[in-house]
Amino acid sequence: MKKSTARAFIGLALLVTLGSVAYKNRDFLGNFLGFSKKDSKKEMEPVAVEAQAVVVRPFVTELVAVGNLIAHDSVILRPEIEGIISNILFDSGSEVKKGQTLYTLDDALAKAQLSDANAELLLTQKNYSRAQALSKQKFISGKDVDELFAKLEKAKAQVDLAKVKLSKTVLQAPFEGYAGIIQHSRGAFVKTGEDLITIVALDPIKVDFHVGEEYLQKLQEGQKISVKVDGFDEAFEGEVEAIQPEVDVTGHSILVRGRVDNHDAKLHPGLFATITLTLSVVDDAILIPEDALETQGNEQFVYRVIDGVATQTPVTVGGFEDGMVHVLDGLWSYDTVVTAGAIKISDGVPVRVVKGPKNLENSPLSAEQIENAKALFKGEGTLPEDVEEDVAEGEPLLEEKSAESDGAETPSNAALDIKASLPGTTSEPQESAASSTLAPEAPGNPTQESGE
Repeated sequence: MKKSTARAFIGLALLVTLGSVAYKNRDFLGNFLGFSKKDSKKEMEPVAVEAQAVVVRPFVTELVAVGNLIAHDSVILRPEIEGIISNILFDSGSEVKKGQTLYTLDDALAKAQLSDANAELLLTQKNYSRAQALSKQKFISGKDVDELFAKLEKAKAQVDLAKVKLSKTVLQAPFEGYAGIIQHSRGAFVKTGEDLITIVALDPIKVDFHVGEEYLQKLQEGQKISVKVDGFDEAFEGEVEAIQPEVDVTGHSILVRGRVDNHDAKLHPGLFATITLTLSVVDDAILIPEDALETQGNEQFVYRVIDGVATQTPVTVGGFEDGMVHVLDGLWSYDTVVTAGAIKISDGVPVRVVKGPKNLENSPLSAEQIENAKALFKGEGTLPEDVEEDVAEGEPLLEEKSAESDGAETPSNAALDIKASLPGTTSEPQESAASSTLAPEAPGNPTQESGE
């Protein structure tokens, strides 16, 4: 009994040892016996995708806003004294120069007041001179001399006041600009502070507009703007002149003022304007098609094709323009990204770059069938197995023209199978389809070009 038990233990130990050795050398044994891991598990076939090299070119980030044009300078001319208008020396809407006389008021009263002030000043000066002589002889006190001196200074001030009042009878343009429409006529009596005429300076002209507070850090004085207004096909170029230092708490926006050259005086205050503000210009920006950008939750990524393998790469997006995406971070200028077929792949999946559904444009399929085939390529449809492989892998759908051909081409069997399988197909005898004449290919653009 003891010998049998010992033999059993020895046999079990030997069996465990042999099993361990066999497991460690399983690859050798598999090859020796005629099978291997490749036979037990088929390798993953590359997935057909479309891909495109990134584009490197200048990229401009712009912001569009609306606003209103305002005059560079604007003033309503008002008289500082009342009186009767004696002359109007300009025309309505005319250009005026700085310092140009526009109105004159009747100055007879002002001149009379100036003459009276001058006479009073002359008398006061003589009285003061006599007082000084008498003071030296001790006939009058110093107090009397001081009082006469004060009267002399007051008389001088009255003369100055009369001169100023006389000068106010002439109204001049405070700056170069354009006059408004005349509202008063000669001989009209105007009161102090009454509106006479509006003067506006049109060159340069300003434009005020608001942008969202989220752009505060990107705003700078000197940034370029392009202004368009109704009635003009052209755009007027300018730059940011000033940025309001505080944010509007009601609209959470920032007031920005731009300046635009207006030498021809085409633009006028009050016009509604559409403003395009250039926030930044990147000379060597990396751009990819929008189709290449994938989103999962809050993360945006692309699939780069590296040595035939799809590599999921997070990217930081800067902006969009005409179907292209500006990538700030995550890609290099030499990268290639998947633009179609991304729904069929994941990180690390082998891929094969093909032309994909673009080959279908020269096929005998109907427009509806072509759209269905494109949807299939993007993973949005299904076809029979024997047809799906030809479409999804981007195989040519027209046979190459033979040397004996008379210039007409016939569709391949794959094309006919696809045409019969896609939705929107009408049932026709195969002989009729095969015998139909197709348009010849454009020179230099064979349908069998791989695109890889």
